[in-house]
Amino acid sequence: VVVVVVVLSMDVKLSYSDGSGNTYVITTTTISYHPIQPKYSSSGTYSGGVQQQKDISPQQYENFLALFDVAIADVESHVENRAMMTGLVRKIEEGKEFVEVILNSSSARKQEVEDALRLVVSPFG
Repeated sequence: VVVVVVVLSMDVKLSYSDGSGNTYVITTTTISYHPIQPKYSSSGTYSGGVQQQKDISPQQYENFLALFDVAIADVESHVENRAMMTGLVRKIEEGKEFVEVILNSSSARKQEVEDALRLVVSPFG
């Protein structure tokens, strides 16, 4: 299932929320990691680690953009409802549409996105 909403934005932004609710936000120059805090986790004790932001190169950004485009295009890896351990992919392009898909918890695309993100930003610093 692909949700499309028209928005106006100044840059292309990507975001990914993992199965625990930790969120990564990617712009053309940075990647930031926003961990879930224990009080917002389903267990009440899980911590997603340390919030952080890092600069990324134009090549790293292009790699993330291509990876997200593949995940968005692979409808076989999508599910309709956001459930625990699924991945939420979002893409906002300037003057275009907001695209959001939910990746199946066992999807290879979900694993590829998470692996690529964790190579750049480690949740625990």
